[in-house]
Amino acid sequence: PTTHNPRPSSSQFWKTKYSVTTMQLRASLLLAAVAPMAWAKTIEMGQMGDVPADSKMGNKLLSSARRLGDQDERDQTWIAGYSLRFKSCHSVTTVPQEEGGEELQLYNSNVVVFQLCKTSSCGSQNDKCEGGAEYAINMALFLDAYTEAKMEKEEQICENIRENCYCDNANDEEVCENQCYVDQNADYCVEYEGQEEFEVQRYLECAEMENNERYFIGPYCASSGDAIHLGVFDDIGCVN
Repeated sequence: PTTHNPRPSSSQFWKTKYSVTTMQLRASLLLAAVAPMAWAKTIEMGQMGDVPADSKMGNKLLSSARRLGDQDERDQTWIAGYSLRFKSCHSVTTVPQEEGGEELQLYNSNVVVFQLCKTSSCGSQNDKCEGGAEYAINMALFLDAYTEAKMEKEEQICENIRENCYCDNANDEEVCENQCYVDQNADYCVEYEGQEEFEVQRYLECAEMENNERYFIGPYCASSGDAIHLGVFDDIGCVN
């Protein structure tokens, strides 16, 4: 196999840095179904911040990851006081073994590498990671844990804003609530009438675009290795 960082065939847009921003893609982005546009959502891993190892997300990642350069460590009773720091993303193009002379289809194997560091050594991405080790995890498993944690956090934020948004005497309660969301920089809480929400978890691995048999959606690594993009591809392996 050879290392390959695929790029969709046209320019990217809506590039977003993530700390706890948004990974909700609105249905309007499905203009890509008409032409192979390269719309993308981006997770800038350096902007994500450190994740407590004993949090729900931390436990989920560690239970599915493989420790690099050492025997796998399954005893997680000691992880209190440690945090996960995301280091890099890697895409490797693979060719399945030939069977019956059929035409071979290329596929991407995507891996995320993260570090386990003492929380006391965390603070900024420039800080040295002390007392930790490196782990590798399948990108789909990483994105599943990340999006689940993010959606739960956003749901709680939306609920808190709604409970503290006083709209009882407003002429239009829905408009009033939406303004509260906007005022708190929580646009992801706003529900748009007649606009379907893009189900990002459907595309944690390369999958056919809904209601379109020609294009496929899937994640891939940036050439720099420090970000994950979600893009549109022409092939079932999300390579081209």
